[in-house]
Amino acid sequence: MILVAGDLLNVVKIVASKDEPRQCMALADIHQSTGGQAVRTAAWLTHSNTPTRVFAKVGARDGSRHADALRGYGIDPFLAVGRDVATGTIASVTDSTLDAGRAVYGTPIATEDFTSSDIPEDLFEGAQWLHLSGFWFYHPNSRAVARKLIEIAKEVGIGTSVDPGSNVLLRGASAAAFISWTQGVDLVFPNLDETRALVGASGPFIDFEALGSAYPEAAVKLGSMGAAYVGRGAREQVAAARVDAVDRAGVGDAFAAGFLSARLAGEKPEVCLAQGNALAQICLQSQGALP
Repeated sequence: MILVAGDLLNVVKIVASKDEPRQCMALADIHQSTGGQAVRTAAWLTHSNTPTRVFAKVGARDGSRHADALRGYGIDPFLAVGRDVATGTIASVTDSTLDAGRAVYGTPIATEDFTSSDIPEDLFEGAQWLHLSGFWFYHPNSRAVARKLIEIAKEVGIGTSVDPGSNVLLRGASAAAFISWTQGVDLVFPNLDETRALVGASGPFIDFEALGSAYPEAAVKLGSMGAAYVGRGAREQVAAARVDAVDRAGVGDAFAAGFLSARLAGEKPEVCLAQGNALAQICLQSQGALP
């Protein structure tokens, strides 16, 4: 079983009607769901038949709804409930009247209210791996909880991984800070831009081997070029098949899920990369970030 710890959000998608005149109120298709990087990764893990548990924090009024949503994907929910905070919300608005056609808005997330006392005693029961959403590390409260989870994982003898989550936040915090916050993690899942930030690449050449000075292993998401693995004296790269992209949301999380599922089964890095690519391509050809 893989324990995924990270952000859980209310996701609101608003798609304005193209045929409605813009007056005081226009008709739109409005859909609310459970989302966030931890949820996306966990959902793709269960899609790969890998037992998965999610640890996140939500507001009191949303706890049961989100727990039911996670169970619907076959995920074991371990949700801390904040009595005086609200679950973070991201609203995506698609409207032809907008300059870019789409706008995204967000509120602070409940993980900013996290403390180590929110960690249940049986959280790691049966866990064989801990995967962390990088978003936790950009706020001091959730960062302290993430550090505690890494410490516990080391004590119980299971592997750990982290996805940086955001190139903008990573560069804002600095690579040195993020690396220090995630010290002790075994495996990192950066995309190409995040890799450039982590190794300080300023030109076209990126030294993937430089990731080895920060993390024992790295699985780099290269988009249409596939994915690469560096670590433990090995270097592998697997190309991605050409597919028609429908929606790019959640593709990186699907890759991490495919890789970790194969890793947990004891597969070699090249097989883990191939399985990560295969799951990412399924996500890329689907509408929405969840399976």
